[in-house]
Amino acid sequence: MDRYFFKRLLWIPVTLFLILIVNFVLINCVQDTLPQWIQAEKNEDYFHFSLGPVSYDQEFRKHYGLDLPILINLWPFKSLKSVQAEIGKNPNLMLKAPFLIESLKTINKNNSEGYELLAHAVLQKVIGTHYFQERQQRAELANDLCELESIIQARSPDLLNWIEMHEEKYVFQYSWKSKILVAFTETRLFYYLKHLVRFEFGTLRSDITQPVERIVLHHFKTSLLLITFPLVAIFIFSQLLGLIMALKFQNISDKILTLLCMFLYALPLYIVIPLLIEKVAIPYGLPLQSEFSIKSLVLPSIALIYGALALYARYNKTLFLYLFNEPYLKVAKAKGLRSSRLIFVHTLRHASMTLVPLFLGAIGPFLGGLVIVENLFEIKGFGYLFYQSMIQKDYHVLLFSILLSSSVSIIGHFLADFFLYKFDPRIKKNDSTSSFLQT
Repeated sequence: MDRYFFKRLLWIPVTLFLILIVNFVLINCVQDTLPQWIQAEKNEDYFHFSLGPVSYDQEFRKHYGLDLPILINLWPFKSLKSVQAEIGKNPNLMLKAPFLIESLKTINKNNSEGYELLAHAVLQKVIGTHYFQERQQRAELANDLCELESIIQARSPDLLNWIEMHEEKYVFQYSWKSKILVAFTETRLFYYLKHLVRFEFGTLRSDITQPVERIVLHHFKTSLLLITFPLVAIFIFSQLLGLIMALKFQNISDKILTLLCMFLYALPLYIVIPLLIEKVAIPYGLPLQSEFSIKSLVLPSIALIYGALALYARYNKTLFLYLFNEPYLKVAKAKGLRSSRLIFVHTLRHASMTLVPLFLGAIGPFLGGLVIVENLFEIKGFGYLFYQSMIQKDYHVLLFSILLSSSVSIIGHFLADFFLYKFDPRIKKNDSTSSFLQT
């Protein structure tokens, strides 16, 4: 059994990595419509073919490779005919230009078509080179850039000669080996993993000075405070309701409570929360957007409790009915033990062996429910941040939020297994699936 838990621990990072990769691909497949604060910057022509100012978002996207293909980069493999056919027709060809210098050179030798693309590609290659490191070499780079800018501004055909003269320094052409290397390294996934191995989870899109882990963890603390009371309340009251329904099985009280649970479980949050705000919060003056206090948690807690309470009460009813028919309880009752001892000592004790692991594994789904609750109540927590990040297309916040919530969910399931292993007497240390199948 110890080997089983050791293997589970080893699989946790592998599972998280696979979850991260799948969500990375899904998030990056969404069309990147820029938020309003970025669209305002697009009114200016940033970094066209000169060394003018660069857009804030352009710097952000370039640093994290957000303009590159997601998994594999096939741009260097584009044929000369396809490049020539896309000139003037494909607006995204500007992004691909640094990988198409060889084709753009051939096109410009015959005519001036695609001159702007070639100029942009050369500038990007020169600025992005790692060749210059020392002070003298940085000065040489500045001289090259000034010379290059004057050629581009004059739209001089000397650009091709300049490229030939500086080919060895900046390597404008791709060999087949370098093309294959670019195919896997010049991608969004590689850029993200390159930062991830250094435990750099990115920055906010709206403020590159703010690391996402600090912001997400700050909001996550608020959400943990929000769900603590609902989880405890659901754990206690769902057992009491389930016990009452099991003790009054087939009676009128059992039928009423069962119908009530079905009704509560069927009520959607997006209808209940506006009703709570309109009919309870506003008339009775309960705070909605004030500081994080006990008063402000009343209605969000009700919204988180009612549906899960109804579900787990029905589950506990079935569990208690099963336990009431266990042989050890029948023997204890025949020996004359009091009903209160049978219920609160023997029945509830064994029920907790099932309920505690169930609640530990339910932390992940509870975090998912916070997206609706926190946004409708405008609580600045984990769910609120996640939804706002979806609107703003803040990829790093989304990915770190998914990584954090997945970690909490997986650790919860692991602790559930560990709880059963340590405290459930029905599970022996030497038991295993293989030994069961061999018997």
